[in-house]
Amino acid sequence: MTTRQLSERQVRWAEELADFDFEIKFRSGIDSSKPDTLSRKEEFKRKNENDERIKKREFKLLKDRWLSPIKSSAILKDCLRLSAVTTRSFKPVLRPIAPEKGDLNDAEYSIKTNEHEVLLASWIEGEIEARNILVNSITKDICPQNFLNMTAKQIFDHVANARGEGATTPWETV
Repeated sequence: MTTRQLSERQVRWAEELADFDFEIKFRSGIDSSKPDTLSRKEEFKRKNENDERIKKREFKLLKDRWLSPIKSSAILKDCLRLSAVTTRSFKPVLRPIAPEKGDLNDAEYSIKTNEHEVLLASWIEGEIEARNILVNSITKDICPQNFLNMTAKQIFDHVANARGEGATTPWETV
């Protein structure tokens, strides 16, 4: 942890970028481009020494070594088993997890199994809807011929590979 007196410009940038994952790299003034808009706003000029913004200038900068963002889609695949592509047309669908017998008696387990089957049927309908939306939104030259036998994820991967982009989304069909 370091404590440092920040300039007004640094305070504005720290407040602006507080919600983002970023790394600050020093660049000498010669290498810099035009001044940024945050640095030149009239509303940020100091009014007097008792200005409230001056009190905000002392920040404690924490180095979060143990809390780093998940950047690998492989890790996200293991955490989230999403079954549909997220687009403006429809929401992602989660495949329901089958209940475990555990400490449940036969009647309770039967009820949980029936609930799971209903949820699974609605998940399959959502998967079909996702597949149909994908097929309708891609051009015929890259649409796979056997799309009826494919899941939404498989269609997405096929299209991404056809365009040379590669599938980088953190979800998979189970």
